[in-house]
Amino acid sequence: MSTDPGPIAFRGARLLLRAIQLLCAAIILSIFSYFLAALSNHALPTPNWVRAVEGIAGIAVGYTGLHIATLILFPKAAVPRPFTSLVNMVLDGSFAVAFIYVAAANRGGSGTCTGIVSTPFGEGDADTGKKVESGAQGGFTTLPSLRQACQLETACLAVAVIALYASPPFFFVLFSCWLVLCHFLFIPPSQYPVVD
Repeated sequence: MSTDPGPIAFRGARLLLRAIQLLCAAIILSIFSYFLAALSNHALPTPNWVRAVEGIAGIAVGYTGLHIATLILFPKAAVPRPFTSLVNMVLDGSFAVAFIYVAAANRGGSGTCTGIVSTPFGEGDADTGKKVESGAQGGFTTLPSLRQACQLETACLAVAVIALYASPPFFFVLFSCWLVLCHFLFIPPSQYPVVD
């Protein structure tokens, strides 16, 4: 067993980032599962973007869960190989773009959730505090008020942004920029290497 801290730290950082992504995707999945259940149960129209966000979150939960299981169960396989690294980079980039879509889809929760709001349950005045009206058939799922639906969208927006920044492409770009910034802030120009 290797005592070199490099691979252990690398695996730990990958595990931490994947755990953050998994938690964020699970929160979005649970909130949008509630949205879909309530809309369907009360025979209310379901916007396509709600289904899309649900699908993205579900696939993200599966992908990050599989990635975490691989990191834990097969520690020797955590060393990147060229083909698997390429597949991971493509999938990570795709999920970064997907979380941008999730954040954009939940832009209705970017305000203060007062006044006129737009939610998966429709538009209306959130200040009234009334529950969303049921459709043609009454369902057993509790319908939220427009303010509550907006606040749930706000939570999804926040965790989508966190998941975006925890995705490896964005995290490592931000980390690299931070290192370059620290280099220029703390190393005087007189100590820069001279290139002939």
